[in-house]
Amino acid sequence: MQKAWGSDTMSAFEDLIGIMQEEGEKNNPTGTQLGVMTGPNTCDVDGLSLMAEDLFFAEHLIHPVAFKVKINEDGTDGSEYLEPLKKGDIVAVKKISDSQYLVLGKMVSL
Repeated sequence: MQKAWGSDTMSAFEDLIGIMQEEGEKNNPTGTQLGVMTGPNTCDVDGLSLMAEDLFFAEHLIHPVAFKVKINEDGTDGSEYLEPLKKGDIVAVKKISDSQYLVLGKMVSL
């Protein structure tokens, strides 16, 4: 004889769905988040302080990058540069493991 859907069956079903959601979250890291640089190679993400060893940076974020190259008539460099990350910059970060994050880019508003 088949058991009718009752409160015990729904509770077990809800428990199973909850377990499936928890397990799924373990294998699906969070999406892209915003962080604030607390120094040139440290960052705060949702109150979590991340040190240099926790972060992987796109190389162009840690070195000056020329975006308008110009050599003056006297031979000096008149180029314009994007500066490396600094304290207060807002960055896009993505969690890739329990303790590692990618710093994808610096975010600016227009």
